[in-house]
Amino acid sequence: MSESGIALIVIAAAFALIAIFVVVFLVKLSKAVTKGSQTIEQVENTVKVATDELQVISKELEDILAKTNTLVGDVNLKMDEVNDAFIAVGDLGKSASELNSATKKFVKKTNNRGKNSSGMRALRVARSLFSGGKKKGVK
Repeated sequence: MSESGIALIVIAAAFALIAIFVVVFLVKLSKAVTKGSQTIEQVENTVKVATDELQVISKELEDILAKTNTLVGDVNLKMDEVNDAFIAVGDLGKSASELNSATKKFVKKTNNRGKNSSGMRALRVARSLFSGGKKKGVK
């Protein structure tokens, strides 16, 4: 064999080796593309199912929000009514407290005047008039 024959054999062997590597690469690439296609198909199916479920959930959520808005409105109205009731009770308590204070001042003022004050004399006269002129226990 001549040098050019050996060179041709080396070149042919190199091309054969390259061809084998290219075939192996293409087989692996084909498997990867197939798996990628399957994955993309699964993702598309998952997205479709998720989209359908999200539409159902979205509709239910709208219904819940509408009911919640109605409920909150009703609660606000009732809170206003309760608020008015508490204000009325507070005013009543304040009035009762003022009446109690006025009564205490009156009693204190009456007690400070003594038994011979004109107020006490008037009470004795009224008692004697209403008891039929009898003076039971009145001094």
